Amino acid sequence: FRVAGISIKGVQDSHGIWLGVGVGVEDTTSRGRGRGRDGNGGRDGVGMNPDQIGADVAVPIVTALQVAVHHQTSGNDEGAEEIYKSILKESPSQPDALHLLGLIYYNKGDPATAIPYIERALLSNRTYEGFHNSLGECFRALDRASEAKQQFELALLLNPDYLPARYNLGLTFQQARLWDLAIRQYRFVRKATAKRPPSASGSGSG
Repeated sequence: FRVAGISIKGVQDSHGIWLGVGVGVEDTTSRGRGRGRDGNGGRDGVGMNPDQIGADVAVPIVTALQVAVHHQTSGNDEGAEEIYKSILKESPSQPDALHLLGLIYYNKGDPATAIPYIERALLSNRTYEGFHNSLGECFRALDRASEAKQQFELALLLNPDYLPARYNLGLTFQQARLWDLAIRQYRFVRKATAKRPPSASGSGSG
């Protein structure tokens, strides 16, 4: 990458961050809207397959996020982290990059480092329940139970059917030995999961 004139790896032109060999990131937010390298407004990179890195196209931030998530879900946290940090140099308040970078640190066992990133994501978007849930999990990992509970409850105020936050709230009550409150949350999750059709509940629910 070369971002803001600092050479890390690869190249950069005036339209944004460059990923790998010849894949650029264009800031398509309201602050950074502009024309892509091919002169069509930067839409040449939309929908790019993450495996096609190396094509000489200008890539919007949303596509760079897709590439980073592909790395992250494939176990390449280092590659994802580099992209998130480059996005944040171009757009420091980009909430998805902040949140997902925080999750990388959380999954590394460093929730204390993750917290500031997720808090910054919430400054940009306080209405997404997933951000509150992730912040709550970081607090719970640090035994900051009251702060964890507050974040899970905020997530559930935004979306009462958001099962990850309800389950994590149950874990928080369980760790505090508030058995009845924990059981209430677990029963809600079990009931909601049982109502889902097989295609929705048959995979990824652990």
